[in-house]
Amino acid sequence: MMSCKGCFSHYCILLGTPVGAQCPVMIQPNVPVVKFEDPLLVNCTSSTDQTKIMGWEAPYGGTRKEDVTSVLLNITSAYTWDLGPLCYITFLDGTQCEEEVPITVYQMPQSVSLSQSNQDNPMVEGKKYQMRCDIVNVAPSRNLSVYWHKGDKIIHIDTFSNVSSLQPLNQSSAFELTAGREDNGSRIWCEAALNFGPSGPDLPPMESKSHDMIAVEVPADLKISLNCTATGNPLPVYRWSLPPAMQKMMANQPVLTLSVPFVGTYNCTASNSQGTRTKSFIVTDAPSSRPGTTAGILMAVFLAVVLILGCVVYYKQRKPTVTSC
Repeated sequence: MMSCKGCFSHYCILLGTPVGAQCPVMIQPNVPVVKFEDPLLVNCTSSTDQTKIMGWEAPYGGTRKEDVTSVLLNITSAYTWDLGPLCYITFLDGTQCEEEVPITVYQMPQSVSLSQSNQDNPMVEGKKYQMRCDIVNVAPSRNLSVYWHKGDKIIHIDTFSNVSSLQPLNQSSAFELTAGREDNGSRIWCEAALNFGPSGPDLPPMESKSHDMIAVEVPADLKISLNCTATGNPLPVYRWSLPPAMQKMMANQPVLTLSVPFVGTYNCTASNSQGTRTKSFIVTDAPSSRPGTTAGILMAVFLAVVLILGCVVYYKQRKPTVTSC
């Protein structure tokens, strides 16, 4: 008397004598990957002429057929994250074998964002910065790779192959960046990609917004001009917030010329009745890293992440409006 091993979709697999761990079947696609809630077809083909019955044991889409050499698993919607159907064969002599087919159910990230733990903007040459890339609601994490880009180079790669959960999770990748002089004008961003190998689907990666590094070195014996000019109607009024050593200086003009630059933050605000825009300049000591460079060299760094002033406030159709940038 045979007993029932498992019942799925009204079909049962009858226990016989197993013939060994290796089952003579071929699975197509050989690496099944499906997006969550999408349909999937998987074909199981027998490579032996001793096949009597073939079938699929699965939570849904199970089937059983006699006198066939292949059976098709039809998943109308992959609504669970853990799919491991079994393709089985009953041979003419009554023995059975089965092959588990792992199916990867994936979900693209909901968002990818780049942040800086120490809010010391802008970046200064020679200083270390803790960067973090956050990936929200991605599955499965074990197939996730995070690529860190600076300019046209990949500078770091993180993987999460040790994460066993198949359900969507939030993941993060940390990277310590040392800002260098060559980084002037470089873009920094992170990119999240799901990789399923050469036999799996080639999914497009998702990028974060980039951070810009803008640095200008100025010798201390030269003047520094900080240009905060904006055009508008009504004409903008300028207000500067200066380092403590500069507080006695008149600073109500759009261009601030410093014959003796002091280290610190120079914030300029241009405003009229229609709005306000702010631009920040940071003057800081630059470390000497080049022969012949004196310790008195300063770095004037323009904070590009702040709202930049090249904006125009004007009348349009006789109504004052603001164009932001």
